[in-house]
Amino acid sequence: MSRNVQVLRQWLLFQKLERARGATLEELVGGLPSDYACHPRTVRRDLEVLETNFPVITDRRDGKTIWRLMNSTFGFRDRC
Repeated sequence: MSRNVQVLRQWLLFQKLERARGATLEELVGGLPSDYACHPRTVRRDLEVLETNFPVITDRRDGKTIWRLMNSTFGFRDRC
């Protein structure tokens, strides 16, 4: 896998985390374009990378873990 694919996949995940309600692992994996499809463990590793560099938080809702950004750090929510 090229480094660009990993970075682009993480960027796509980051954009989903920007949504006010966040996303479950299933939503994150299922929401990736087919070019970036991968195993849920890969998405978990990507989330760990994002958590070390950005204010990613987790919530428990209906027995599921929801990942999201603490606030609209980069203002994408305001533009989408």
